[in-house]
Order: sequence, then structure tokens, then C-alpha cells
Amino acid sequence: MKAMRGLGIVNFLGNVGPLGKSRGLRNAAAVLSLLAATVSLAIPAAGTVPAATAADIKPGQWTSLAAGPAPASNPLQGFVPYAGKYDALPYSMEWFYIPVNAVVTGAGTYNWSALDAQLNSIASRGHQAVFRFYLDYPGRRTGVPQYLLDAGLATHPYADYGNQGVSVSPDYDDPRLVQAMDAFIAGFGARYDGDPRIGFIEMGLLGFWGSGTPTRMTDTRHRKTGQHPLPTNSASCRLTPPPSPGPSSRCATQRPPTAA
Repeated sequence: MKAMRGLGIVNFLGNVGPLGKSRGLRNAAAVLSLLAATVSLAIPAAGTVPAATAADIKPGQWTSLAAGPAPASNPLQGFVPYAGKYDALPYSMEWFYIPVNAVVTGAGTYNWSALDAQLNSIASRGHQAVFRFYLDYPGRRTGVPQYLLDAGLATHPYADYGNQGVSVSPDYDDPRLVQAMDAFIAGFGARYDGDPRIGFIEMGLLGFWGSGTPTRMTDTRHRKTGQHPLPTNSASCRLTPPPSPGPSSRCATQRPPTAA
């Protein structure tokens, strides 16, 4: 055996001679003697154990304990499954997506019932919500408010991520969309700031799934056609972090964190 010096393992077996006799047995005996001496030094004799420690050791004795408060359930930590009831794992938060047009019904007008219903459902299970609003989710109908589409907001169809033309990518630089989302974020913050049903709010709105994923594809085809234009830095800065007055006492998360 070769010594593994990096792990502190020594070669105490020695080398095997031409006649098959180990020349390291004497080394092995010496090492084992050293280990025995070390162990005897590390383990105190029974008479040296402090009296208080010895008195506490009573094998087979049961001690009744008074009932106490329930242990902490790790709020705002751990697994975050999609909204629903699961028995396979412990969790204290639930995740969901929600389209902007489920709330924004017109210029400066909102219907919060869809969001409240989801928050109440999660709260009824003793959990807090983590969620993200989106305008564009591949494979789902657009989350752009209808009144903006009716007003002529430009959109771009695409087939990427299995969308096949179901959703559309909006013109994020259109001042009407920027103003509408700015007002929506302010209205959302004014209503839900400090709401105990909410664990985290994930900053969304831009890109696929509202995750900040760039909406301009990186392949040559999309670079040539110019489809799915990205928002300018000005629009990104207004719509990615919640502007004031936005949610202040709820934690906001970002995916990916470099997008901001």
C-alpha cells in the first residue's frame, strides 16, 4: 500500500520481500502500540468523570416534559412547489404565475379578485405565496391588458419554446405599455404592501414567463429579422425594479439576478 500523505494515512504495512515475508510487521506493531497509548490518554478513567456528569447518566429513566410551543416551521425557507396541497415534502410557501391582464382591466383600473383568490387559497393551507406577473408566457394566451391591444400596441408572434403563435411578445418600449405597467406596480404596492399572505414577490413583466429572459433570440434567424425586440435600458430600468411607491415591506426576488 502506498502512503496517502495528503489524508494523513501512513504506510504501516511496509513492503513485501522477495520471499513473501512482510518487512513492515514490526512497523505495524509499533503503530498499533502508539494508537493504544493515544486512546488510553484520550479516554479518562471512570473515577475521573465529574460527579455531576456521572449523576446525570441514568440509563432507562424517563423524564416527563411539560408541553411547549410548536417548533418553528422555517418560514420563508425551504421548498416552494407550485400552488396546491402535497404530502411528499414539507413546505411553507407555494408558487404561481399570474397574467397582468387578470388584474389590469383598463387604464388605471384594476380587479384584484383573481389574485386575492389565489392568495386566500394558499393562506388557507397555512402557507405564504411567491408569485410573478407576466405579459408573455410561451404557450399561454397573452398577459397584455386587452385595452392596450385594442389601442394598437405592437406585438410580435413567435414559435419558440413551443409557443407556436399562442402568446405574443409586446413592444416593451411603447410609452403606453411602460406607463400602464408603472401605474400597475404602484397600485399593486399600495394595496398589498405588508400583506402577510405574501412571502416573496418575484420581479417580472419583461421577457418570456416574465422572468427577464431576453425576448430576442440569439440565433442568426432572429438577428436578421429583428423579431422580439428587447426593451431599451430606459424601459428595463422602469419596469424591472419596482419603482416608488412600490412594495416596501415585502421581499422581491429577481431571476436571473444579473438581469437588473
